[in-house]
Amino acid sequence: MVKTVRIFAGMLLLVLWQSCGTRQDYIGHAGGSVHRYRYSNSIEAVRNSLEHGLGYIELDLSLTNDGQLVAWHDWNFEWTEAPDHDEFMARKIYGLFTPIDFQRIDSIMTANPRLTLVTDKISDPQIIDRWLHPYKKRVWVECFSDEDYFALREMGYQVMASRVPPLKTDTPAVIRNYAFDYRRCADLSQCDGDCFALFGGEITKSDADSLFATDPRIRLVYIDFYE
Repeated sequence: MVKTVRIFAGMLLLVLWQSCGTRQDYIGHAGGSVHRYRYSNSIEAVRNSLEHGLGYIELDLSLTNDGQLVAWHDWNFEWTEAPDHDEFMARKIYGLFTPIDFQRIDSIMTANPRLTLVTDKISDPQIIDRWLHPYKKRVWVECFSDEDYFALREMGYQVMASRVPPLKTDTPAVIRNYAFDYRRCADLSQCDGDCFALFGGEITKSDADSLFATDPRIRLVYIDFYE
């Protein structure tokens, strides 16, 4: 009987872990803002988000041309092609801020054991697991294909599909967690899914609070500014 109870409890914990939970919270978009700059993916932005009490930080992940993981959204912005690691780390973002590589991601996660990392841009299971395996239970991966979603979920990562959720039907959808631009699906009552993470525009904390009030399935909102 005790063994049966333990097995059931373990199954229940797995179900809870694979869901978004019930708490509504903010995500620092691309590290969060710093001195009114957005999308910097910088050490200063992450520090500012932590100082504002955020428990979720999103970073855009890219690979340099020598295969190193760094936080950067698009090599077409400020670069003509992917640089090597040393070149990337030597350049200040917007001429002001300190770039982030895997060593700095590791330092941030180690120094902040309650922090959850939300990823963007890369959802290849092999790349994600190569770099982020040590703290997989503290990582949410935005997935860009069904194959990545199910593979990473099977590997133990928390996952959400990057697309507008389907309209409600009589057939339950297999994918239940979604990350998407809320401006593309304003009437969430028509959408199927258990958990939504929303982004879009220059979102403040107060904007996020207003979104949270519209639908209890909105568990996470990417915010750009804190006031």
